[in-house]
Amino acid sequence: MHRKALKPILTPYWNIGNELSEANDLLFKGRHLIIPKNMQSTTLALIHESHLGTERCKARARAIVY
Repeated sequence: MHRKALKPILTPYWNIGNELSEANDLLFKGRHLIIPKNMQSTTLALIHESHLGTERCKARARAIVY
């Protein structure tokens, strides 16, 4: 597949394309869910809502999202 044939939302991930998979219309890098740029701030806010503290929130984010 050529880079220009990709959907625009996927072009930032061209260099790691061999590490990506899709399930239920979600994009993953390994076991990490890829969060599009336009949803990253919302996702971060949701992670912080758990009130686990700064370090545990960071660890949780690193474990589940890319």
